[in-house]
Amino acid sequence: MLRHIPTIGTILLLIGLSPSVLGQEQPRAAGLDAVSPSWSFTVPMVEDGTWDIEITSSSRSFEPGDGMTIAIDFTIHSVGLALNVDRILGIYTLVTGARVFDSDGDMIGNSHEMASTVLTSGGLPIHGEPSIECGLPTNRFGGKFRHPIDSYVLTPTSQLQVDARNGVIKGTAVHGILLNPDTPPGWYQLRVDTGLEVIEGNLISLWGKDPTLPTTSHDEQSYVTCGPIAVGTIASPRMLWTLFSQSMPNGGIVAAEDTGYAAVTRGIGFITQAILPMKDPRGSQARYLIEPDFPLVWNPFMRSSGTELDLDYHSGWMEVRIQNPDGAIVDLGGANFAGRRGIGATTNQERFQYSFASYGRHRIELTGWIKDSTGQVYTGGGVYELNIARPLTIEPNVLPGTPLRKNEYFDVGFQVYPPVPADVEITWSLDPRSAGRLQTNKFNVRANRWGYYTPPIVIGRTRPGRETIVQFNDAGEYIVAFRASYREPDGTLWLGEKILTGLVFVDEPITLSSRPPSTGSYSVTSDARYHPVPADSGDCILLPPPGNPDLPTVFTFPIGFIMDGQSGFRTDDSALVEIPGGTAGKFVVPRFASASGLFPRMYPSEIDRRGYLVSTAVRADFREQTRITEGNPSVHLPYPTYPWLKGEIASDAPGDIYHFWTGMIYRDIAGNSSRYGYYSSGAVISSEITVPRMHVPGAHLVSDGWGARNLVIHNCAVRPGSIVSEGTPFTPGVYYLP
Repeated sequence: MLRHIPTIGTILLLIGLSPSVLGQEQPRAAGLDAVSPSWSFTVPMVEDGTWDIEITSSSRSFEPGDGMTIAIDFTIHSVGLALNVDRILGIYTLVTGARVFDSDGDMIGNSHEMASTVLTSGGLPIHGEPSIECGLPTNRFGGKFRHPIDSYVLTPTSQLQVDARNGVIKGTAVHGILLNPDTPPGWYQLRVDTGLEVIEGNLISLWGKDPTLPTTSHDEQSYVTCGPIAVGTIASPRMLWTLFSQSMPNGGIVAAEDTGYAAVTRGIGFITQAILPMKDPRGSQARYLIEPDFPLVWNPFMRSSGTELDLDYHSGWMEVRIQNPDGAIVDLGGANFAGRRGIGATTNQERFQYSFASYGRHRIELTGWIKDSTGQVYTGGGVYELNIARPLTIEPNVLPGTPLRKNEYFDVGFQVYPPVPADVEITWSLDPRSAGRLQTNKFNVRANRWGYYTPPIVIGRTRPGRETIVQFNDAGEYIVAFRASYREPDGTLWLGEKILTGLVFVDEPITLSSRPPSTGSYSVTSDARYHPVPADSGDCILLPPPGNPDLPTVFTFPIGFIMDGQSGFRTDDSALVEIPGGTAGKFVVPRFASASGLFPRMYPSEIDRRGYLVSTAVRADFREQTRITEGNPSVHLPYPTYPWLKGEIASDAPGDIYHFWTGMIYRDIAGNSSRYGYYSSGAVISSEITVPRMHVPGAHLVSDGWGARNLVIHNCAVRPGSIVSEGTPFTPGVYYLP
């Protein structure tokens, strides 16, 4: 399957390895080793040429320690190359095998842009992209990581068949690969890269680009993917299916069976319970599409590569049953998939556009399967829990992402909108030293009739209300979850949820920066719409208002620190990515790493260092983006942004202000040690500038038309106009810029 360029040919499979019973464990079948599957492609290349490739594997099933043979026949149609073939050493083929399903059959995300299979100890998704210093998925050319299947063969020019008159070059490469006995079992997708080796170690893709550079895009690589093949005794492959990606700003929900294994990630808050309204904004009965999305499979909405399954969207089947709050079952029946829809599949059946008629918790059982172009079957689905209710907005006194010191009190005060006397369960957790040992407590409170709550002032150990104190007694990662409910006398149900996460510091933390050690301009992407805004912690940034909201400008904030003088890190640590340039020191960002050298995200059991960032951008009207992200050179803070989906986030306007926070977690699992860092800055949208710049001390940040204001007050803990009950404490907390 080709993600980056259109496939001209078709995939030919001599035999499939689909299980006879869906969901049944697929052992290594007797006689299966003799089967030799084959795939063929015709692919465009530079100067309107094409290249044909046929790939044959000695089997579809192997055991760790087995030998495997991959035979490749290629034909390149290029007059220019045929006339100059004597100027190269030969044609290379690189065969790599990436594990896309583990031994339990669960899908593994290559890019964790829409959903993640790497979670925090609290179950929050960690967003990220493949960790590479090399454009090729190998450590042969300067990269830090590899796959268990990794073979490079050069077919020298002396072994090529060259027809210079017709511009045709033919050749064969045979890869003999011995699997290590410790090869992780699972389903592996084969990737075959092809190109020219001009001089020893100097490669050029068939698009005329250097494929080893980390800046080389997937469109500039020349490769095909095929498979999957099985290694070890494994379960049948099961995809991650989600629901309601277009209806929920966070990106949808996963099945109960997938909770703790995967979570959706879009950066617009976190949820543990799905809440959808019964009616649309016009007061009509809302209709929700109950069809699966495939967020781990590459799709055109991803900026980076996902798992490249060549799914046949006209194959497969799904069926749906709904259990209402009163226990009644609604059977919507089943239907065949009829094509692609966004990031998922569709049946084109009107009956799966469903309206819920009662408030409360519904259980949706969605099950099914789909095939790829080779006939391999992938199951998916499960039981999805959905709450139908009118949404309550919860605004805590503490802004999302706020860093805390050890033993500092967390103000659990909040307000709910619309203002109702909601019952609120507050759950607070701490993972001390990020060691994966989550400590959790919870209590219940009630807002006053105007939706306001602030914890009582407690003196001594026995005063009532002491159970409402939230105090973190060690460094680590915290989560505070607010879950509100209120039912009107007529039965109308209101529900809301707000999850805050951040870091607690005890030792002297590392001061992070978004200013690489380069004196000149710094670019993290080739996209001209992206503008780097280098800023140190404590800076305030002035940003121009949006231009074309249909093509929003994105301001990037790569976050890292200067390595010089820092302790607690390994020497030449592959968990720290260096951003080159400048003389101020080695500027690094954290990421996952494995001592085995395997790509951490695709082999999570191999991870021995976990480096990631918890980043939040909060606007004064409580619009926020929160993202937990593995570091790499293109990682940035959540940024001022505009609607990717209509109505999702309102556009920024002059005078809008932001708080930016980032906390860094670096956990050395083998060494049982942790390091933390923090970043804090602010931003003001100003109509007086056209390019980003730093705020100059003494200059105004924002004007209200009556004069400059040098201090921007952001989020008093008690909102203007709040109504409190007699005896209720008043929380005077405040955030300010700069």
